[in-house]
Amino acid sequence: MAFAHQPDPHCVKAIKYYTTVQRVDIISMSFGFAQLEPGLESLNRALLDAHAADIVLFAAGHNSGGRARTSFPANQEHVICIGACDGFNNSSRFNPSPTHNMFCTLGENIVTSCQISGSPSKSGTSYATPIAAGMAAVLMDWMYHESRGWPEEQERYARKVRTKKGIVSIFEHHRLSEQRDGRRVLTPWNLFNKKNISNATGVLLDVLMNM
Repeated sequence: MAFAHQPDPHCVKAIKYYTTVQRVDIISMSFGFAQLEPGLESLNRALLDAHAADIVLFAAGHNSGGRARTSFPANQEHVICIGACDGFNNSSRFNPSPTHNMFCTLGENIVTSCQISGSPSKSGTSYATPIAAGMAAVLMDWMYHESRGWPEEQERYARKVRTKKGIVSIFEHHRLSEQRDGRRVLTPWNLFNKKNISNATGVLLDVLMNM
């Protein structure tokens, strides 16, 4: 995760493009800045526009532990902040302090195809962020296929999974996460397993109808 005073102009351009031209459902950001400064207003505006278009935004918290505040844009209300945990769901020591908008998922010893600094095994909130975004994508795809042919009212509720509020509500459900060290750690296997998967659609729909 790189910290600088200005975003790469290509980043802002890409967010605008995928908000207005080739609209997407999710934007995942494995980067951050120490705080929102005047030089970052173009990025902030692009993200606010993306949020207004119901694009779900994920960003890495940072890797400095309690020494620094949650980075921008992960510290913004319209962005879901992602922290990391190990394979036993223990919060990573490099996570920022807990916030109400933070969720943790696997972010330690991630094997990548990118050879950065030698080892293919990497750790950090930047690696946890696309995993959390991938979980959200699976939930969106699941509800899209499950809701085909439903009555209009139920289908309308199912579409709420494609919003930040919908994803956060699902992530907060006790089958999808658990409280560990003051943070919500994602546990999708508690719902999507052989025992409970037949109830998954009903659980998700109930969350979306009552959020």
